[in-house]
Amino acid sequence: MLRYVLDDLAQWVDRENVDKTEIKSYTTRYSTTVSHSPKEGFSQVHPDYGDLTDDIANWAKVGDKAVDIWSRAVDDMLVEPAREVQSRLNNQFLTLSKDFSENVPEPRSTGTASEEYEKRKLEEEKEKINEENEENRRYQDELREEQRKQREEDKKLQDELRKEQEEQREEDKRYQDEL
Repeated sequence: MLRYVLDDLAQWVDRENVDKTEIKSYTTRYSTTVSHSPKEGFSQVHPDYGDLTDDIANWAKVGDKAVDIWSRAVDDMLVEPAREVQSRLNNQFLTLSKDFSENVPEPRSTGTASEEYEKRKLEEEKEKINEENEENRRYQDELREEQRKQREEDKKLQDELRKEQEEQREEDKRYQDEL
């Protein structure tokens, strides 16, 4: 289910962001810079997931949507048919109990199997969502650390490039002086 939700989100981003962005490229002697600017109609606010720049909230909503689709499918395909079968079995046991009134087994619990299943399913879903949220937080922390390291590396490269440019200017100046 998550795959379908992500595919839908990717199509929306392609339609509302990528198609509505102008990309420009500038090349100099030492580097190429690519920039983009939004065109009219550019949107980063998804109708279901909100502002796509808010990573944690956005991914939580994407996960919630996938869990919701999965849960509805489970309810439609498993829980409802199971209730019908359980009802028929209960009716059969009631019919049989007239014949074997002395030998009727005592139930372990007063709730139905579907109630216990739903309770267990709800607890498992809560636990899974908590685990996914914690994993998302760890992933966000890792991304922030990678971005910090990348900024440091970029700064180091920029400093090296400036130094090379200064050396090149000095060399060009010496060469001009010699001429």
